Amino acid sequence: MNSNLTSNPSEFVTLLTCCEGYSARKTFTADQNVKPYHAGTLFTVRSIELSDLSQFHSLLLEVECDPATFIVRGKPKAHVKDNQAVARKSIGVNANFESVARRLFCIDIDNLVAPDGVDPRSAAAIDYAISQLPDEFQTSDVVAQFSNSAGT
Repeated sequence: MNSNLTSNPSEFVTLLTCCEGYSARKTFTADQNVKPYHAGTLFTVRSIELSDLSQFHSLLLEVECDPATFIVRGKPKAHVKDNQAVARKSIGVNANFESVARRLFCIDIDNLVAPDGVDPRSAAAIDYAISQLPDEFQTSDVVAQFSNSAGT
């Protein structure tokens, strides 16, 4: 997990945080009901520079503890400053974010049934999920994280 981010010395990740009173997470209740999230329309922006996957993993651990914060793929446009509250718009003249190539990205795997005898929230389940990805991903470095609905 301490792999360098190869040819370039760093990678940037964009974090958005909902304004006070809003949440970016669904809630799953004990009786299997899902309470949807309401993230609002304005978000404060932070760009974080990372030099290796260990730092990315640490960032994910931090973000998973904050129900108002999440990562987006886009990069803030030049007029957007850190800690500024903006709308999450990436299209049109009022766009605050733009597409950018990233070496770090999320693969969300839903509805993959773990093999018999494998706990769906185990390291073996992660290995199985990775084995189902295309060949290009078989030798990639990964940071695995379960969502709050994993195994339900």
